[in-house]
Amino acid sequence: MGRRGKGHLAGSGGTLLITLPVEVLELICSTLDLSDRAALTSCCRGLWLRSDVTTSTLMWGTIATYGWNTRTLAVRMGLSKWLARHAAAVGRLHYHGGSASPAAALAGVEGAVLTALEVHFSPAFGLELAEAGAPLAQLGSCLTELVLQACHLSCIPPQLSALSMLRRLDLESNKELGSACKAAFKPLAAATQLTQLRLKACRLRRLPRQLSALASSLKHLDLANNPGLGDGAAYLGGNPALGPFLARAPAAVGWQPLLCLASSLTS
Repeated sequence: MGRRGKGHLAGSGGTLLITLPVEVLELICSTLDLSDRAALTSCCRGLWLRSDVTTSTLMWGTIATYGWNTRTLAVRMGLSKWLARHAAAVGRLHYHGGSASPAAALAGVEGAVLTALEVHFSPAFGLELAEAGAPLAQLGSCLTELVLQACHLSCIPPQLSALSMLRRLDLESNKELGSACKAAFKPLAAATQLTQLRLKACRLRRLPRQLSALASSLKHLDLANNPGLGDGAAYLGGNPALGPFLARAPAAVGWQPLLCLASSLTS
């Protein structure tokens, strides 16, 4: 599909893009990838600013961005402005990799209605946690899924305490957590609505004491690939004994190594 500089669809008999109903635009965009959708809607300023376009969840419900195309600060600032403009539409944001800090880009989600945020392979997120994690505190009433994989986290983001709707937390491959102090896990105690927690490959050697606060809600706990926890610490999904086990864990083991808990973890 071609396009002309003044917002016309090529071959459309001169029909202005800006006059098309949003339902038609959504149908057109359903056949395009994200970059082409953005190109289509930005070809004329009037269409770019149309509120029914910027708030369309069918067009912008899931956004994925990758480190190789957000390397410069100008691009990340541009992404932040774009996210802020489409805050009412974006429900899921996936930010993948790159050595540059995602803080500038993620600032655009403040005030958004995100239900899921995923950040993968972003060491700078953990290194600049105060700034990169700050927008999380504004998502307390909507965010239900948070994935921070391989982000060099040395502690649980303190903003977790504000996420009252959080159901799923994935912290896989944050190896720095293995040498973290007890206080580093404190925000976990506030995540009392969690049903899924993934601490896979975090080099854990001890069970975080704060897990006991999740005993009534947690249904799936992934502790795989943490050799220091012993052979029994793996994936505990839908285990009816999980809640009672977590409830008694501090008294039973606290921060002692889990080398002898295979039977308790799997029964």
